[in-house]
Amino acid sequence: MAILCFEHNFTSMDSEFTQLIPFDRNYQHVQFSGSFAGQGLIWDAHIYTLTYYFREIKNISAARLNSRAFLDVGDNNEHGRKIEIGLHLPYLDLPSLRKTMIMVRQYKRLKPGRYEFGETIII
Repeated sequence: MAILCFEHNFTSMDSEFTQLIPFDRNYQHVQFSGSFAGQGLIWDAHIYTLTYYFREIKNISAARLNSRAFLDVGDNNEHGRKIEIGLHLPYLDLPSLRKTMIMVRQYKRLKPGRYEFGETIII
């Protein structure tokens, strides 16, 4: 999908992103426009609470786990450039999604790979 067409769809829907799954407080799969390496693109974002990510995605059931929030930039796929984001939040809501998209858009030196940020927390 062309970037301009995608951005036009956002404008017509009065939305900053497109949900690819029904809303879930622990996990969101969305698309939004941005840039990477100086080029416009569509982000295929998988956004998780850290608790959900480790228990449901990584199948780690340890009672206590030290972790940090993260951003993991992957390759292009049929939905755009994949990015996985784990946030230290009790749940996801519209304001947290908007802040996450702003963070990704403002991060000018992203390259493929994992970035960790914030304090180490116990989940």
